[in-house]
Amino acid sequence: ARYPQGGFDLESLSKNTDTLYEVIFKTLKENNLEDHVITIIGYSNGANIAKNIIKKYKDFNINNMVLFHPSNINPIVGYKSQAKLNVLLTSGKNDPYISEDQFEKMQESMQDAGINIEAFSHNQGHQLTNEELAAAKDFISKVNKGLVNG
Repeated sequence: ARYPQGGFDLESLSKNTDTLYEVIFKTLKENNLEDHVITIIGYSNGANIAKNIIKKYKDFNINNMVLFHPSNINPIVGYKSQAKLNVLLTSGKNDPYISEDQFEKMQESMQDAGINIEAFSHNQGHQLTNEELAAAKDFISKVNKGLVNG
């Protein structure tokens, strides 16, 4: 949730983060998928909630994330160690929700937590582009072939 002035409701973010975390692992367990390669894909607020999972939980047992257009929410809270996680981050250079500098700092912060990062940026705003979707397809193909982070 966002406040009228544009800021994020951090309590709502925390609640939705916990809910997503619980749903993911309940679904994996109920469907005997714990040994499968798991990729989480989120766009905008969905990417923000998925991204917050790796700030809240150490060694999140997921292989990959594709985070389309996450925002710079609560940047003073760092990411937990995620040595096995591959992440594709995307942003538009004209995205009103995150500056290019904030996007670069987000990448650096994730790398500091041992997360393998690939980034894609386009000259548009907050919308998805065909080139961005192609980059995500290439990323998923590489990680599934073991070409990124084993």
